[in-house]
Amino acid sequence: RDANSNDPRSRWSPLDPKLLPELVKRSGERVRKEKGFEQLLKEVEEAKENKGVVRLGDLRKRASKKDSLVKKDRKEREKKMKDIEAPFLEEGVNILADYIHLMTKGAVTSASVNSGGKN
Repeated sequence: RDANSNDPRSRWSPLDPKLLPELVKRSGERVRKEKGFEQLLKEVEEAKENKGVVRLGDLRKRASKKDSLVKKDRKEREKKMKDIEAPFLEEGVNILADYIHLMTKGAVTSASVNSGGKN
């Protein structure tokens, strides 16, 4: 299928909006427990607290981390990038699995989604 096709029959089917709250809830629960997301969540909270204010010290700290990555050999950098990307890829697969599970168990009714999938 092609999301941008001119033929509506060959486009991807949109996500059922009734499933979105349950998918968000399940993903959020996993992300909060996943160590790979720990640093990202910390940075998001700091950004919220700073309300858009950028500190020079923070920029320097990030730049020095990037410099140290650049100085490492290629294999180490690639491994580090895979380690950084892994939680995102894994969560993407988990969200897809949740979606398939909800679709196949017929959870597309508003009653089951609103009750948190507890039928």
